[in-house]
Amino acid sequence: MNIEKISKINQYILKHQTGTPENLADKLDISKSMLHRYVKYLKEEMHAPIVYSRLKRTYSYDGNGELHIDGWKKIKA
Repeated sequence: MNIEKISKINQYILKHQTGTPENLADKLDISKSMLHRYVKYLKEEMHAPIVYSRLKRTYSYDGNGELHIDGWKKIKA
């Protein structure tokens, strides 16, 4: 996994600017299937609570936390 792509995905998610998977893949200059691999990696390996809203047509994080190089860190409310 390319850490720069992961960082960009995180930035787009935090700004609620991912758009559809097709839009985000275009922004990252990768295929839609590669985007799905990145999202799967973030969810399974880094424990990032990524969800996709069909209504809002964007990815977001479900819950409070921060993405760190070594994984997802929950923030206590």
